[in-house]
Amino acid sequence: MVDPRRPRGRPYRGDDDLVGLLRFLRAVRATDPEADVEHVGDLLWALRDPGFDRISGVRLWTDATGEIVGYARAGAGEFRLQSALSPGGGELAGEMLEWAIGRCGPEMVPTTGVRERNSAMGRFLRERGFERGDRWYDILLRSIDDPIPSPGLPAGFRLRDGPVEAEFEEYSTMHRTAWGSGSTYSPEVHRAVAESPGYRRSLNPSVVDPLGAFAGACIVWLDVANRIGEIEPLQVAPPFRRRGLARAVVVEGLRRMRRTGMRSALVYGVDRNEAARRLYASLGFRPVDRVYEYRKSSA
Repeated sequence: MVDPRRPRGRPYRGDDDLVGLLRFLRAVRATDPEADVEHVGDLLWALRDPGFDRISGVRLWTDATGEIVGYARAGAGEFRLQSALSPGGGELAGEMLEWAIGRCGPEMVPTTGVRERNSAMGRFLRERGFERGDRWYDILLRSIDDPIPSPGLPAGFRLRDGPVEAEFEEYSTMHRTAWGSGSTYSPEVHRAVAESPGYRRSLNPSVVDPLGAFAGACIVWLDVANRIGEIEPLQVAPPFRRRGLARAVVVEGLRRMRRTGMRSALVYGVDRNEAARRLYASLGFRPVDRVYEYRKSSA
């Protein structure tokens, strides 16, 4: 006999579920600020590609009232589990993991990230054949109440809001150039980003060169309930690097966070990107935790 109190899994059904997922993430963070939980911006950025099938790539678990108590998303071998009931493992997490591994497919190595302080989840994954890899990134945090410096742009460069629709092609080209040959960012992807809940052009501070061409940008995502802003992503096209443009864009992002009432700024520092790590450190970001990659062992 099925326990009616046990959370039940179901497929993602559309925009109403996205609103519910964002509400769920804000509520978990409000209950436990130190929880191993995504920022709302992480989820929105992860779902940016219109080619990602949310119906088959996202699964929700709800309680008897229909309220979301956890979810999993998976695609291209990577997955993420979020549970308010068993964040460090347990029956629900086991069900979520089984679904995620199946969704990754037999040709991919299932991979996820776990915060270092979430030792229970790390142990849960190791007991199920996962190994902690060498790849990691730091979670960096900064108080918005701390002084914010001037952007300090080179002569002729200026800051502006993100692109209007007629500029999506140019903006997307800048993004792909910045991230390299593996990037699939396109006008269609940016259109999906621009239509995401919480996106505003004013929260997409961009820098343009003296001719008005996009040289760099970042996007700021707001968790208004917990007053935490996240920068995701940040990029500067190679021809414009080493001129202080990344610093100027981040500073402008911080200034705009302050104007919206945020109290903290969040960003991730990738292990091998020393330039980005130095930049964030120079602007007062400090590591508060580390996320390690866990991969399913082939043994």
